[in-house]
Amino acid sequence: MSDGARLYDIGELRRRARARAAQRVGQAFDGQIYDGTVAGVRVRHYLPRTIRPSATTFFFLHGGYGLFGDVELQDGYCRLLAMRLAHGVTAIDYPLAPEHTFAQAIAAVQAVLREENTGVTVLAGDSAGGALAVATARAGDEWPERVDGLLLTNPNLDLTLSSLDTDAPAGPDSGLMSHAFTQWLGEEHAGLRLDEDARLLPRTLVAVGTDDSLAPEARALHSACERARVPAQLLEFEAVGHGIVKESHLVERIADEARVFFRLPAS
Repeated sequence: MSDGARLYDIGELRRRARARAAQRVGQAFDGQIYDGTVAGVRVRHYLPRTIRPSATTFFFLHGGYGLFGDVELQDGYCRLLAMRLAHGVTAIDYPLAPEHTFAQAIAAVQAVLREENTGVTVLAGDSAGGALAVATARAGDEWPERVDGLLLTNPNLDLTLSSLDTDAPAGPDSGLMSHAFTQWLGEEHAGLRLDEDARLLPRTLVAVGTDDSLAPEARALHSACERARVPAQLLEFEAVGHGIVKESHLVERIADEARVFFRLPAS
C-alpha cells in the first residue's frame, strides 16, 4: 500500500469534490440556510419555514474518506432531510486528514455539540462521517454532552476493512479508504471496529444499499445493537450502491422512517 498510497493527490481529490458540489443544482429550500462558526468550527444551519416545535436537532457529518468534503459536499441531502423532517439540521465542517486526526475530528464535533446542544441530539453521518458519528457517540462517558440518536447512511464502521464485501458492485474505493484511514486514525485509533460493540450507543437507524461493499458493516452494527438491547432499525435498499444520500426518493424514505424512529412530533 505504501507505494500505491503515493498515487493519491489529496489536493486534487479536494478540488474535484468542490467542483462536483458546485455543479449540483441545489435542492429547493423553503426556509433559512446560513453559515456560521461554532467553537471555531464552520457549520451550516438549515431551518425550514415549517419547522416543528421540538427539542430535537440533527447534526450532520459529511462523507469523503476523512480526506475531503465540507458543508457543500452533501448540501442537497441536508436540505431535503431538514425539509422532509421539518426539523433543523446543522452540518459540521469537521477537520480532515492528513492535517488532522480522527481524534481531533471527534473533539471538533464535541465542541460544536457543547455549544449548540439545547435538547435532544441526533448525530447523522454519511460514509466516513458515519464512523465519526458512532465514535463520538461512544465517547459519551468521557464528556458531558450526550448523543441521543444516530442516523447513519452507508457508514464506514469496520475501519480495518476486514469485513469489506469485495464482490459488491458499488462500494467506495477500497484503496483510497486504506490510504485515508491510515492517515486519519493514527496510532490511537488503529484497528478500530465500530460495528462490533453497541453497548454505549443510543437509538440507531442505519440505511445502506445491498450493492454497497459496506453493507456487512451496517448489518453487523444492527446485530450488535440487538445484542446490547439498543433500539435499532436497519433499512436495506435493494440493488443500491454507495451514495444513497444522492437519491432524493431514498432520502425521503429515510427521513420518513427517522421521523417515526426518533419519535418526532407530528405537528
